[in-house]
Amino acid sequence: MENKELFLVYKLMKNGNLHEYLHESEVAALINYIRSMIRYKIAKNIGSALFYLHHDCKPYILHRDIKPGNILLDENFNAKLADFGLSRIANPDNNAILQTSVVGNAEEYVGVQTIAVGTEGYIDPQCKKDGTVRFNCPSDVYSFGIVLREIACTGKSREQICGLY
Repeated sequence: MENKELFLVYKLMKNGNLHEYLHESEVAALINYIRSMIRYKIAKNIGSALFYLHHDCKPYILHRDIKPGNILLDENFNAKLADFGLSRIANPDNNAILQTSVVGNAEEYVGVQTIAVGTEGYIDPQCKKDGTVRFNCPSDVYSFGIVLREIACTGKSREQICGLY
């Protein structure tokens, strides 16, 4: 009988993850090395990945946990979106996963309705309306926006940016 085990093989990302470059004290000094063009490249890579998940995949995929710790950097600072453990495939044929509400002639909501997932501080506040957690493409874009703000502010935490500390 043949061995039928399956393995996931990933490219080695020598520079770790974006969170380490933005927040970890040991490498915080290296943030100055990440010049504006490299930060732009990282943002563009993740934006392209998100566009692919939301527009090129059929059916589309919601990541649901976009944060610096889930963005891996290779030796040339090419960024890869990682950790799809919380992601969901939006399936229009499965109403248990995809919910559509219609008000008048306009679709009010299309997305995934599940329990709350993701990392606090990166979750779109609009996901938690009326005690129901609803994720959609703009929810991922909101999380990406928080990451962009951290990249643009060269590593200041969400709390520092919001003036909480």
